[in-house]
Amino acid sequence: MSEHIQVAHDVQPRLDEKTFATLAAKYALAGYAAHKLADGGYMISRWSMSRYFPDMAALASFLAIVGGKQ
Repeated sequence: MSEHIQVAHDVQPRLDEKTFATLAAKYALAGYAAHKLADGGYMISRWSMSRYFPDMAALASFLAIVGGKQ
């Protein structure tokens, strides 16, 4: 049982990295740069403006607002 928990625990960070990479690519296609921050949050920027998001769910939600493809 402990081995199963460890495997599941190791998979989650990779899924988060892949999800962020996908979102970052979609933001790039919409003209934004997406950044992962040291505090665990995220930031997007365009021109000289930026916006902070506390988690990946908020980052994904804002993509629909700026016209990125979900």
